[in-house]
Amino acid sequence: MTTERRHALLIAVLALVALCAPAIASAQVTAPAASGGDSRLWITGGGGFTSQKGDCTTCTGDPVYRKSGSVLIDVGARLNQRADGAVELFWVPSKTRDGHDIRSTYLMGIGQYRPLKNRGFFLKGGMGVAFVRNWVFDLTNDVEPAFTTNAMALVYGAGWEFRSRGRFGLQVFGSHNILALGDLTLTGGTIVENVLGNHWTAGASVVIR
Repeated sequence: MTTERRHALLIAVLALVALCAPAIASAQVTAPAASGGDSRLWITGGGGFTSQKGDCTTCTGDPVYRKSGSVLIDVGARLNQRADGAVELFWVPSKTRDGHDIRSTYLMGIGQYRPLKNRGFFLKGGMGVAFVRNWVFDLTNDVEPAFTTNAMALVYGAGWEFRSRGRFGLQVFGSHNILALGDLTLTGGTIVENVLGNHWTAGASVVIR
């Protein structure tokens, strides 16, 4: 990804955070308290099992899937009785076939919406930036030399939240995270066009409200 694209991406993320912050702050001040002693705070923390795959315009080999654990943290607020908004940190560590570290760290603004008021089913979506160390984009798994870059990031998914009578609950979820690295230039001048990363996750997290 070029320097200009990186700067534009970072500006877009900062603008997104600036737009979300007033809404979260407003929800903390003005949202009516729900029954059962719910607070306006919304925090989740947990992890899951993640399968990742890279792709690009010029890739011709069979896709390579890498599997690893992942960590998820959301910190935000209840916007109303059906919707929550938060800043999400999603971290996926892995390794290439020849032992190089792959690190994908997502920082995004996300929202969760419960279409059924008295049920735990929710839909999730968001966008932001991902910080990436190395990436697997074809059959060889060769990443030489190691590199670090940033990328545009998106997420969508769904899940179910199990509530308790107290402030703690549990949610299970499935999600698809996508990162767009743009064009990568490898050693020797080889240009890999439109590199994309995919993370599919099934996991669970503790909910604090």
